[in-house]
Amino acid sequence: MSYLFNKYTNVIWAIARVWFGIDWMTHGIEKITKGFDSTGFLNGVLANEVSPEWYKAFIENVILPMSGFINFLIPVGELLVGLALILGFLTIPALVGSLLMNLNFLWAGVISSNPSYVAIAIILLLGWRGTQYYGLDTLVWKKVFKKKQMD
Repeated sequence: MSYLFNKYTNVIWAIARVWFGIDWMTHGIEKITKGFDSTGFLNGVLANEVSPEWYKAFIENVILPMSGFINFLIPVGELLVGLALILGFLTIPALVGSLLMNLNFLWAGVISSNPSYVAIAIILLLGWRGTQYYGLDTLVWKKVFKKKQMD
C-alpha cells in the first residue's frame, strides 16, 4: 500500500482534492452572486417519477417549508465544502458533505455530473491518508497530538 500513499502520490491526492474543492467553491460563489432559489427545483422533485417516494415526502414536509433557509444553506455549504477541500482542513467532513449533496441530486432524479462527483468523493474518502497529507489537517493534527503528548 505504500505505493498509494507516499510523498509523491500524496501530491496527486492533494491535486485531486484541490481541483474538487475549486469546483465546489465555484458553484457556491456562482449561486451566492447570481442568487439562488431552490423552490422550482424542489417542486420539480415532487413531480418527478423517478424520485423515491420517501424522498418526495421528505422534500414536501421538511425541505419545502424551510426553503428560505435551504436557499442560504446550499450556496454557503458548497462554498464551505470547496474552501475546506482547497485548504485541506476538515477534509473528511467536507468530502462527506459533498457526497451527501450529490446523493440528494441523484435522489431528486438529476443525473448530470452527480454520479461522477459521487465517485470522486468516494475515491478521495478511500484515499483519506493521501488526501489529507498535504493540507491543514496534517498540520493541525500534528500540533494537537504534540500538545497532548507534552501535557
